Amino acid sequence: MTPEVGKLKTVAIIAEFNPFHNGHELIIRKARELTGADRVVILMSGDYVQRGAPAITARHVRAKMALLGGADAVLNYPTRFATSSAEGFAENAIRLLSDLNCIDTLMFGSECGDLERMQEAARALHQESDSFSAKLHEGLKNGLSFAKARAEALPEFADVLNGPNNILGVEYLKAILKTGSKIVPWTISREGAPHQDESVIGKLSSAAAVRHALITGTSVPGLDGSIPPLSFNVLKEDIGFYGITTIQDYSLLLA
Repeated sequence: MTPEVGKLKTVAIIAEFNPFHNGHELIIRKARELTGADRVVILMSGDYVQRGAPAITARHVRAKMALLGGADAVLNYPTRFATSSAEGFAENAIRLLSDLNCIDTLMFGSECGDLERMQEAARALHQESDSFSAKLHEGLKNGLSFAKARAEALPEFADVLNGPNNILGVEYLKAILKTGSKIVPWTISREGAPHQDESVIGKLSSAAAVRHALITGTSVPGLDGSIPPLSFNVLKEDIGFYGITTIQDYSLLLA
């Protein structure tokens, strides 16, 4: 009798990879190592990312960079979800990954790196007490952004509800609760430059820094320390032939 083949373990990462860089390669490697997964699957935003901006390079280019950076498969995240709010972005991603019926764990980066603390915040938001709702609406009425109003309405978790990676991570956890998904979450502390830091600081520069350098005319070779070598060659070749895409390319359409 042939022995049953063991089920392969699969970890997912939800990302934009706009563009792919060393920090992304690091989270792929750690996702595999820490979860013991056999496969790393990426759910990646396509040609448009959150806030509706065009990605700096086409989805197939960013997907190839991710595959060369250690991913086993890259799935396109539909634009209607990829460009929605953090809550919509997270919930629809969790629903899609759950429906694949092959994802065991979800790995995401966060500023705090404390999964238990983030889960507590997610539970508080999922339950949404009357007191919290009243404070949230008051903050919004007073002109606060949604993120700021929510943090002030739940002061015991204000530290967790700040920082873009924390906020998105809490939304993933809330979505897992809301949908009843069996996916097991993991988080690791973000390393290197902050999410919106536009300074190229070596091996762990942010995607915002890489985009800023490309948009402002920094030579592509100057970025080779921030992007894995094989992935960098793909980006360099694509930009050399097609250039980059920015919101300004849509200015006539949006005028």
